[in-house]
Amino acid sequence: MSTSMRRVRDSLLLALVLAAGSTQAATIVSTFDTDDEGWRGTGDVTSTVPAYLSSGGNPGGTIEIDDQTAGGTWYYSAPAKFLGDRSLAYGQPLSFDLYQRGSGQQFAASDVALIGAGLILTIDAGGNPLPLETWVHYEVALSEAAGWVRTNNPLSLTGVAATQSDLVAVLGALDGLRIRGEFIGGTDFGRLDNVHMEAVPAPAAFPLLGSALLGLARLGMRRRRAVG
Repeated sequence: MSTSMRRVRDSLLLALVLAAGSTQAATIVSTFDTDDEGWRGTGDVTSTVPAYLSSGGNPGGTIEIDDQTAGGTWYYSAPAKFLGDRSLAYGQPLSFDLYQRGSGQQFAASDVALIGAGLILTIDAGGNPLPLETWVHYEVALSEAAGWVRTNNPLSLTGVAATQSDLVAVLGALDGLRIRGEFIGGTDFGRLDNVHMEAVPAPAAFPLLGSALLGLARLGMRRRRAVG
């Protein structure tokens, strides 16, 4: 094999590897089919480790957290697989299902908080009031157009409107993702299911792949002409 052919072959192999990596499934999911998947509770909880239920979800398994009723608001805290560099999730939906049971007056607070890059971004996902004893599906876009707020408190909805650079920065170095579980001032418990963080892969290897294939085709034509 000639040096030119080997170079094109190597470029083609590299492009195929990069293309495969860039187009793999990028959705991060927690459906709680077998365990709690590393989710935890934070804030006013009786235990930071949620109870895992193999049934009672939407459908199938779910996690459940009880309110300690000591003041404050509790949240579900996402595990490591949702964190880190999640910049590809910018502009894409974050969705989840919530269930609650309890008594007392419901109150407003941030429904989702993104923490990272020295920033705290929060949003009202429409969880107030959250209907009792039924599963409710929520979906928020990870973009400034959805109404994210830059604030100093993960519970707060008061601050300044988040910008595109805010979202890109926090998603690029995501240290915390919190989903509100407490909506009632009295005793309550909540359940979480079907958390999906979508991401669109950037097919940066496609131009390289096309160039390699074109180069390989041209070399093949030259060889045929030389033989002919």
